[in-house]
Amino acid sequence: KINVQYPWTWQQMENDLISAFGLKSAIVMVTENESYTDILVGLGQLVAKYFNEILKDNMVIGISWGSALRHMINAMQPRMMNGTYVIQLIGATGLENNPTDGPLLAQLLSDRLNATCLHLHTPLVVESKIVRDALLQERSIKETLNRAGEADIALVGIGSIDPDLYSLKISGYITEEERQKMEDAGVAGDICDHHYSDNRELLNIDINDRTVGIDLPTLSKIDTVIAVAGDYRKGDAILGALRGKFINALVTDSITAKYLLDHA
Repeated sequence: KINVQYPWTWQQMENDLISAFGLKSAIVMVTENESYTDILVGLGQLVAKYFNEILKDNMVIGISWGSALRHMINAMQPRMMNGTYVIQLIGATGLENNPTDGPLLAQLLSDRLNATCLHLHTPLVVESKIVRDALLQERSIKETLNRAGEADIALVGIGSIDPDLYSLKISGYITEEERQKMEDAGVAGDICDHHYSDNRELLNIDINDRTVGIDLPTLSKIDTVIAVAGDYRKGDAILGALRGKFINALVTDSITAKYLLDHA
């Protein structure tokens, strides 16, 4: 009997991604006809393994949001990490009982690691730039974001900007015209609270004046930024993050990886 460890990975494709995009590391899960949920569960298991291997005491860890990150936490065994902080990187969506929301994931991860959790205590999207700027001066929010900039590791999801999947569009936060502008600019998905093109320019769209959380230039200075994203429909958004050098480690599936390499 041969024991095969699931999920299987594709080493050559991992090496090709590292070479094509200058990554620290890449993990590619072999997929064929798995459901989207199965892909997310598998990616969660893989990133949990990778994260556990690089995790050390006295680290500062940032986490945004995403279904695969929830599966990562579910796959992790509890650990006693000394002097460790977990930082919420982006505000809350405001949707009740959202299992992939930023504050919930930050708390769950800190519980797994017996770490100290720092929350933003703010919604993701506010009414205006004036409100956003005022929130950024609030002491606890300002301190949390400053601490996030000192993170050793950031765990982020990359959302699709496909019109049928993009959560901010579905929630009514952006117009179809703004979404199309993102697509045309090669935007880096919703990896953080702001939207940048793949040449690192902040897009001139309304939502960038109304969101609260870490920005991409700060995120990209963190030593290890692990992005977890699967499904070929996220391909263009992942490409934006890769081309802009906003991430340096990628966990994805083989179909998406092929799309990325074909468009590198």
